[in-house]
Formats: sequence, C-alpha cells, structure tokens
Amino acid sequence: FVSLLWSPVPMVTARSAIQFGLTIALAVLTARAVPMQRFITGAWILSGILLALSIAFDKPAYDVMTGNTNMGGVFGNKNSLAFCCMIFALTSATLLFDRARTPQFRLASLFGIFMGLGVCVISRSVGIAIVTNLGLGLVAFLTLLGLLPRHLRRGTAEMIFIIGLLVSVPLVLGVMAFQEELLAAVGKDSTLTGRTLLWYYAARMSPDHPIFGTGYQGFWVQGMPAAEFLWKKLHVQSRTGFHFHSLYYETLIN
Repeated sequence: FVSLLWSPVPMVTARSAIQFGLTIALAVLTARAVPMQRFITGAWILSGILLALSIAFDKPAYDVMTGNTNMGGVFGNKNSLAFCCMIFALTSATLLFDRARTPQFRLASLFGIFMGLGVCVISRSVGIAIVTNLGLGLVAFLTLLGLLPRHLRRGTAEMIFIIGLLVSVPLVLGVMAFQEELLAAVGKDSTLTGRTLLWYYAARMSPDHPIFGTGYQGFWVQGMPAAEFLWKKLHVQSRTGFHFHSLYYETLIN
C-alpha cells in the first residue's frame, strides 16, 4: 500500500494491493480452520473438476513468443492450465500414498497422476512439468522413507542426498554441454523463447527506479512507455497480462 505514494497508476496499485492482502488473509484463515487432509482432498476435487472442464471446453492459447498454439483449457492460458495440472498430480500422489483411503479412491488418485502429467505435457509448459515431476519424486521419497524403521530414516535420507549430489554433477555438465539440443527438444531456443530478452531490458530499466521501483503492479500498464516498448518488441498485441518471467526482476521493477 505504501507504493501508492509514487505509483504512476495509484488506483491499479491500490486494487492489486487489496487483492494480494485478501489472498494472504484467506490463505492464513484456510490453514488455521481447515484440516490438512480435508484441504488436500478439496484441492484434488477442485483441480480435477477444472482439468475435466479444460479437456471438454478447451480454449487454445496462442503463444506470441513461440508462434505456437497451445492447449489453454478453461483458463485460455497454458501456464494457468499447467499449474492446475501440477496441483492435481501432486494431490493425487498424496492421496495415493494415504493408507487411510479406500482402494477405489487410491485407484482414482493413480489415474489422476497420469491425467495431470499428460495434460501438463500437452500444454507445453516445460518449467511446470519439470517441477511436477520433482514434486512427485519428493512425495514418493518421503512416503517410502516413512515406511522404514525410525532408526534407519536419517541414515537412509543422508545416503540418498549424497547420491543425489553425485548424480547431479554429471547431469548439470551434460545439460550445459547439450544445451541447444535439449532446448530444441522441448520447443525452446537459446533465448528461452524471449525470456532472456526480457531480463536484459529489466536489468537496464531497474536503475531508473533503484530504491522503490515503479509501484506495486505499476509497470505493465497501458500508456507506460517502457511497457509499450516491450509489448511491441515481443509482439504482444493485447498489451495486457504480461510479466518478466522472473520473480526477481518483476519484484525489482515493481
């Protein structure tokens, strides 16, 4: 709210700040009032309904940065759809490993994992697909670790952590060596479909407002010269709903 004092669009900043505050308050109230298992079940049901509706009533989304038309679901946006898939897949995995659930419920959860992953891949959101797979691996690891006797858990976790570090070194080196080929395989280019260009300009625009930024949600607004320049540069005809694809730069600018 303080950034209202210097925001070029104080009404936009005020509305966005109120929305953010209400979101935080709702999250805190939900965490305090709703039991964890009920919350996970509710998230599973809601994300499953949204995913089913997205399959039935898909609104294809055109990606101006790649020139591809992707599955956008009921959101009309591939990243929002992929985020819904991630929630559905991770809650499905959590319910699958919950031994208090009925076999039928756990079978439906198993189907939910594959459904969530499948739609996520179809939507071509590479980042969320990677995070989803890492999350599923973590859920499986923690579940299997919990099955071990208590005195074996710490040693097993430490051993797996060390093995993971040893494996990650050649993996990172391999990614660096075959960067272009891997990017091409997932439909990206060396600019990460324009992201590095956005980061380049963000790094050079940040000194214009080095301490307080432009104000909360005060940059991507029609009429702002810098925003208009980037929209034109990246062929964003709608001139709305854009960001720097980096929490660091988005926060730095705002």
